[in-house]
Amino acid sequence: MELLFKKVVPLIFVLFSSLVCSQNEANIWYFGKYAGLDFNNGSPVILSNSQMNAREGSAVMSDFEGNLLFYTDGITVWNRAHDIMFNGEGLKGGLSSFQSAIIVPNPQDTNIYYIFTIDHETEPNGLQYSEVNMTLDDGLGGVTSAKNIFLHSPTPEMITATKSSTSNEYWIVSHKWDANEFISYNVSAAGVNHTAVISPGGANIGANDHSNAFQGSMKISPDGTKLAIGSVHLALQLFDFDASTGAVSNPITLDSDDIYSGVEFSPNSKVLYSVANSFIYQYNLQAQPTSGIISSKFQLNTDQFMYFGAQLAPDGKIYIANRDSPYLSVIEYPNNLGGIGANFISDHLYLNGAICKEGLPNFVPTFFLDRIRFDPACFGSSTQFSLTNNRAFDTIIWNFDDPASGANNISTDVTPSHVFSAPGTYEVSVNLINGTQTLSLYQTVIIYDTPVAHHAEDLYVCYGQDIDLSIQNTSILNGQSPTATTLTYHLSQIEADNNTNPIGTSFVNTSNPQIIYARLELTGFPYCYDTTSFQVNEVGDFSSLSMADTWYLCEDGSVEIIADDGYDSYLWSTGEISSSIIVDAPGNYTVTVSNNYGDVICNTMKTVTVIASNEATITEIETIDLTNGTNAIIVNVEGNGDYEYSINGFVFQDSNTFTNLSAYDYTVYVRDKRGCGIVSESVYLLGYQKYFTPNGDGYHDTWQIINGFREPINKIFIFNRYGKLLKELSATDIGWDGTFNGTKMLSSDYWFVLERQNGKRYSGHFTLKR
Repeated sequence: MELLFKKVVPLIFVLFSSLVCSQNEANIWYFGKYAGLDFNNGSPVILSNSQMNAREGSAVMSDFEGNLLFYTDGITVWNRAHDIMFNGEGLKGGLSSFQSAIIVPNPQDTNIYYIFTIDHETEPNGLQYSEVNMTLDDGLGGVTSAKNIFLHSPTPEMITATKSSTSNEYWIVSHKWDANEFISYNVSAAGVNHTAVISPGGANIGANDHSNAFQGSMKISPDGTKLAIGSVHLALQLFDFDASTGAVSNPITLDSDDIYSGVEFSPNSKVLYSVANSFIYQYNLQAQPTSGIISSKFQLNTDQFMYFGAQLAPDGKIYIANRDSPYLSVIEYPNNLGGIGANFISDHLYLNGAICKEGLPNFVPTFFLDRIRFDPACFGSSTQFSLTNNRAFDTIIWNFDDPASGANNISTDVTPSHVFSAPGTYEVSVNLINGTQTLSLYQTVIIYDTPVAHHAEDLYVCYGQDIDLSIQNTSILNGQSPTATTLTYHLSQIEADNNTNPIGTSFVNTSNPQIIYARLELTGFPYCYDTTSFQVNEVGDFSSLSMADTWYLCEDGSVEIIADDGYDSYLWSTGEISSSIIVDAPGNYTVTVSNNYGDVICNTMKTVTVIASNEATITEIETIDLTNGTNAIIVNVEGNGDYEYSINGFVFQDSNTFTNLSAYDYTVYVRDKRGCGIVSESVYLLGYQKYFTPNGDGYHDTWQIINGFREPINKIFIFNRYGKLLKELSATDIGWDGTFNGTKMLSSDYWFVLERQNGKRYSGHFTLKR
């Protein structure tokens, strides 16, 4: 979003001297893997047009109105069209250099800029610069022949810059490797002065066992009076900086022997922040005496996420790089001391899928001085204003460029708020009067009309089916531009207000009915939004039919398949539309049932299987008899039915085997479970008496095969224990009376052999008792 600033208009009242500021050179950020931010309207808006994949450092330059000019990772330069700039490849910065580049403008020529680059890991390219002329390539800019101009080598991966306190010039500051000397280069209208101001003091970066101290960062405070440097496994040090001479002096070691990756000053230059081994620390630079600064160290976080670079932003906040994350963390109020006052928030800003790496853009910190800060708002809401500078003043006068608001158009409050009378673009100004001097600041503020999320009718959907929520878009937009607005759907009002957990447009209810909350926001301006809600009602809860899955068809018969009743319509795969059908062939049959709910017709279908069945054919009945208590009947059948068996016609079982049976006459029944018939067949089992008592009392007076008469040609032979044949019986005889040739045999065990008519022989023994 381009924000236009008014040209300076002479003040009506008499002022002895005046200064006009409108610094927006740091309003556009590009960093990491295709990540970008736009601060032109106060709060950051996510950009997704970056062509840069920067592992660590980067630098960006915008014009005074906040329009992008170019950006670089220290090796390649991209223009505002996001194409590689003319002659913009092959700069000598390092791909893994933590502060690989910084950009400063020529103090007099608004078309000339200088990209200062730092090689990585003390490689020989060291500190160099290249000139950019914005008149080249039809105004897209290009790197001139003044490219990769050598200044010093080797250096650690640290570079910063600030504006001179006595002129419109700049100082570029870096450090020598394996030395305790800072090097400052002046940038004037004539260009870059190659003679450095050398400032000894502080730790020797690279000495002894500090071979990794090239990693770290360096920053100058926004007011240009302090310089901080953090070197890996070496020290976090604070220095005085003289912005008139470029000299660095008065070192203070705040901490030592840690992994320092980021340092940054608060907007008022009174608080220092360091990122050390992923912990974020705060130091009060106003503490007295000097030891008080050291003891003021305060830890802001406990999570120890992989935090790295830190960078002050135009909105007055300090953003922290979350390595390999789609989020940035933030220190919301860096001028405030203490954890609650500063308010560190991890994973604060989502980058819409772009990835933050280790570094953030490196800017001249004076770009963040003398700025009007405001919390953007939409029409109807109050916009809060404040200043990022720390200048003293006697009188402050705000003009909101909103004459329709009457007396409220002017305010003398330090941090005023204003409700603009209509949507539009306003050139807000503030005059800071201090004695005979006036500082005039300007800021373009765009007040957008809040989109209206219009009412949408409730939806009806068949039970368990997806619904496309986007069918509500037209009603909710009601003629508003679908490209200028962003419409999302949520499951709660809180999520809609916070724009969290949006659901896809293809949705299935998780409750019935379910309220869906729609959020309509102005694209790119999440604070301009409205919400509405509607209800999704599920109807037709017949996700499954209760009718049987399987039906049975008896041979040469038919079966009626009956669907669940109560539906508005039926359609079978046979073409019939009744609730039941009669079929005479096995196979699969499908029914679709439907109910009509006004504009919604819900249906479900079910496929059933018809299986052919018939009565059984008994092929064989196996008998096991003449056993000692283990008589059995085994029934063997043929057929395609599902059969069950019985030997009494009342109690049926799935098994075709009956055991532990007595010698008796039986009728075997085989029944089709599917109702296709029952067949039966008679069978008998033989047995023998275990003893007999031939005493003439009428009980057990003779011995014979039980049920033996069923096999009339059977022969039975009885022997004594010595094998002497005593008696031969036929199956029809009354039995043996216990005598041999008229003589009563003694009580004892006797043996028999049965020769059955089927050719099988059985033997056993029994007892004669007298």
